[in-house]
Amino acid sequence: DITPAEEPDLGKVMGSGYIGSVKYNQNGGKWVAIVPNGYASANDRAVLLIIDIATGQTVKKIDTCKKNNGVPFGNNEQGGRCDPNLGNGLANVSVIYDANRNVVGALSGDYQGNVWKFDLSSSDPNNWKIETEDPNDQSGNTPAPLFSAVNGSNQRQPVTPAPRASTHPFGGTYVVF
Repeated sequence: DITPAEEPDLGKVMGSGYIGSVKYNQNGGKWVAIVPNGYASANDRAVLLIIDIATGQTVKKIDTCKKNNGVPFGNNEQGGRCDPNLGNGLANVSVIYDANRNVVGALSGDYQGNVWKFDLSSSDPNNWKIETEDPNDQSGNTPAPLFSAVNGSNQRQPVTPAPRASTHPFGGTYVVF
């Protein structure tokens, strides 16, 4: 068991995580728990936690309010989605496997209505990141949600079920939640 005292980005986890093997170093894989951080964490951000199940240590945290190089966004960037007054957290997570049943990706929704796609395909955890990038940023370093759910009044709609990806019959992939 891990508590918020040990992992401050851990909030009230309402969704289930996954236990699976990820590619790790050149020697093979590592068994990890892939956990959405939940709401009401110390930072009130949406963070994916990848935890080594043998040691309980966090292998990687992917914070949706940080660029892929680790630099935090300002509170008002990208529509203010990282404003700490709004509060946020990841709800449920689903995973994407390769042909060897290694986890190579994850999908999760957050309480501010965003759906995130995480790339876990590298054998180096330093390269794990949010896959979709902000098309307005030419640096290739700024992640963006795969989708944002808002109603007709442009109010955010929480995405709490685990998004699922499947092959579309006419080609490509579709995500449902």
